[in-house]
Amino acid sequence: MIDPQRPSWRQRLLAALACGVWFNLIYHLTSWYAALAPQRGRFYSDWELAIPRIDAFIVPYQSIDLLFVAAFLCCRTRTDLAALARRVVLAAAVAGTCFLAWPLDLGHVRAVGDGPFAPLFAALYACDRPYNLFPSLHVTFVVILRWSFARSLDGWKRTAMHVWLALVTCSTLLVHQHHLADVVGGASLGLLACYLVDGHALPAVRVVATRAALRLAAAHGLAAAACLAGAAIGQGWWWLLLWPAVALAVVALGHAGLGSAVLAPRAEGPSLAARIVLLPWLAAVRWSRRPWWWRAEPPSAVADGVWVGRIHEAGAWQGTVIDCTSEHRRRLPAAGRHQRLPLWDLGVPDAATLAAAADAVEAARAHGPVLVCCALGRGRSALVAASWLVRSGRAAGADAALAQVRRGRPWITPAAGARRALQELAGKG
Repeated sequence: MIDPQRPSWRQRLLAALACGVWFNLIYHLTSWYAALAPQRGRFYSDWELAIPRIDAFIVPYQSIDLLFVAAFLCCRTRTDLAALARRVVLAAAVAGTCFLAWPLDLGHVRAVGDGPFAPLFAALYACDRPYNLFPSLHVTFVVILRWSFARSLDGWKRTAMHVWLALVTCSTLLVHQHHLADVVGGASLGLLACYLVDGHALPAVRVVATRAALRLAAAHGLAAAACLAGAAIGQGWWWLLLWPAVALAVVALGHAGLGSAVLAPRAEGPSLAARIVLLPWLAAVRWSRRPWWWRAEPPSAVADGVWVGRIHEAGAWQGTVIDCTSEHRRRLPAAGRHQRLPLWDLGVPDAATLAAAADAVEAARAHGPVLVCCALGRGRSALVAASWLVRSGRAAGADAALAQVRRGRPWITPAAGARRALQELAGKG
């Protein structure tokens, strides 16, 4: 939830100063270490050396320092300020580790040159050594700052800032400070920092580590390892398998217990960073569900104005929608008619989570009919509806609750372990 209290100017300046000191300490110490290394590697192709240098791009390149401070000053809430600071600290630490592990040589020959931009190049070369290349912290900070400015600016100011940050990204190549792999690595690190540090996600729902969940975690872990091996052994574009490898490894952690936390869910769905990091898996999940979405399975009545259905029916529903998905993003309906309970697919939440979900259903009934939905209307939504039946006393126990939901929807398939969770909920009733 966004903190409405604005940080003071002193807090913003201190945060900018502390993060700036942290970054400079890491950057210059690792650069000094790399200069002493007897051997340094190279991480570029020969064709990249033909990229021309455009001296005017030194202006956007050098502007990153001003943008860095401005991002802290523009933060409107303490939550935004804390998220920005934590992302910068995390990104600088990871980049510093990479700089120590892989000191590199720049393929381009540095030259101050002449003309109106020569002083800027001279100032750059006086304080920067060409060894801390992968990942490009310039690009990392562009990604992080873009997220921060997007929350602080609107209208033409936001558009202008996005254009300028795009120029800053291009400048890393066009002033011969980095190579293409450095840019890709920097963008990936920035995205990772935004994904791992999210101050605006809904409370995530962890899952019980049942045997079925652990088997799913192991299967996704093995698939991630296979993709990683393919990226390491293969040639050419095989390195792209690193993306599904990361996505599958994260999903394995979700099945192992983290649940919907790996999606950083919000009211409208997964965060943008989560959607990018997990895109290979999310795309596969969406395509695998299409055959079921094409079937005619209208919402089914459970009892007293509560219905179970699929997420596709939510847009036309005349009443309150309780969306139990964490992986799907969709446009929100009218205010007050949508609630997100971000449950992890094929996972079983604990009894306390089911009790809270049942209470949300009961509270929503005061405002009209309630649609409890999930991706297919077969698992999570059925479990939440059954939990409501148990907790409200409309069903005598777990078996009776599941049987009542199944009467209107005989094809429901609650996750393995759902019955035990309902029994625990009934015992606490």
